[in-house]
Amino acid sequence: MTFLPIAARELTVAARRRGTYRLRAWSVLIALVSLCVVCQSNVPRGQLGQMVLSVLGFVTMGFCLWAGLLLTSESIAAERQEGTIGLLFLTDLRGYDIVLGKLAAHSISAFFGLLAIFPVLALPLLMGGVTGLEFTRLLLVFGTTLFFSLSLGLAVSAKTDDPRRALGQAFMWMAAVAGLLPVLWWVQNLTLNLTWLDFLLWPSPAFAYHSCLDAWYHSRSGAASFWHSMATIWLLTALCLAWASCMTPRAWQTGDSKYCKTQARRRKPRGWVRAEANNPYCRVTIRDWAPSSLANLLLVVAVPLWLVSFFFIPRTWPPVTFIICLYSSFGFHLLVKLFMMVEGVSRLNHDRNRGALELLLVTPLPVASILAAQRQSMRAHFRSALWMLCLMNLAMISALFGFDSLLSILSDDKWTLTEILAGGLVVLLVDFEAFIWIGMWRGLTKRRVYKAVIFTALQLLAPSWLLIFLIICAAKTGFSSDTLPIIIAGWFLAGLVVDALSIFLARWHLTERFRDVAANNS
Repeated sequence: MTFLPIAARELTVAARRRGTYRLRAWSVLIALVSLCVVCQSNVPRGQLGQMVLSVLGFVTMGFCLWAGLLLTSESIAAERQEGTIGLLFLTDLRGYDIVLGKLAAHSISAFFGLLAIFPVLALPLLMGGVTGLEFTRLLLVFGTTLFFSLSLGLAVSAKTDDPRRALGQAFMWMAAVAGLLPVLWWVQNLTLNLTWLDFLLWPSPAFAYHSCLDAWYHSRSGAASFWHSMATIWLLTALCLAWASCMTPRAWQTGDSKYCKTQARRRKPRGWVRAEANNPYCRVTIRDWAPSSLANLLLVVAVPLWLVSFFFIPRTWPPVTFIICLYSSFGFHLLVKLFMMVEGVSRLNHDRNRGALELLLVTPLPVASILAAQRQSMRAHFRSALWMLCLMNLAMISALFGFDSLLSILSDDKWTLTEILAGGLVVLLVDFEAFIWIGMWRGLTKRRVYKAVIFTALQLLAPSWLLIFLIICAAKTGFSSDTLPIIIAGWFLAGLVVDALSIFLARWHLTERFRDVAANNS
């Protein structure tokens, strides 16, 4: 028997996919565009190398963190859903054969994308200010992070037969490892200051990236912290692969009845009994709480830590706790939006792939009822998360004015931050409505959940973020206190315009082409 036959077969299939080459081309194109924009900014020549490395490193780190989850989180779960993975175990294959085969198949495109960025990352070596050892450590961190992300996605995928639930759980675990553990370390450092709890930082790829830079690595305990972090991440990667190899031969044999019973016992949202009576499709959408439950669980765990930081704002100087609260609330906004996108594309994508949507359209149930049920379920599932994020922003606004003397923030900066926090509330609510409509359309037209999530994010979030990135990098002399609020207002306005146009187009497509797209399962 051939060694790792699934890996050989999957690599042959992946080599023929166009997406393998497209991702490599897009990766290097984005890196080159970022390089050109940064080189045009108002940065001293002596600091240009470090600036280019920081920007490209930040983009590459984000790619390594999330690309693996998107590519592997539904690899085994999708086969379990289709009922085909059990056929593989009629042969002499082992669990590690399938896991390593899926790892090879789904890692090749991400690996080629990362490999294409490396020559662009090496350009700061020619600009100066970056050492060869620092660059080597960066490459090691990026490769390790990508491998860990791929392995974590496989470990989550081996436990469930629902690709959308697997994707949401993978994002939650990565957020906990990369973000929540450093926050716990910071809380204990603020309150207890116990040095033996520094191990909380080691599993985080973000900490590994920070500690590999010369500014930290050459400090007193910087080298030891870096290598401890690398060893911990590799250990977690091995545990994820071992877990996936053990669970894959067993998990497919049993159904997910425990999960279904748990979902059936959930308390229905307010007014849902009447909605079920008016719209039978609501009985299907109410049972699917996976991504929204993960969002609520994340907030339940993270909000108390945020409240602790908020409580210490008037007790610390300089106002580090205020900055942490500000950035953490921004991170919560991004993560909840990510869960919203996953939930928005999942329901219709799941029913279309199983053929249930095509059977449903044979009944007298109109298309408008299906769309209305999806909108009602999204609003019911994410109502508590939206309220929590709104209260966070309002609390930050109140802290700006309540702790004015303690924070020592200039009047212009205070009103700018108020504009950002208040505008973030408006954009959050409009984005949520856009996620519903664009998510339904993308979930209906794409076969894979991760592709639908990527295209939804590119359509709704990428234009405004690309605009502000270009404005910041193209500014030659920086921004004055008069122009910065105008730029921020224009940024929010651009996002609202993109949302409005996207909602209009998605509603038109869903109204006119829903039946044709749903009936086409090819």
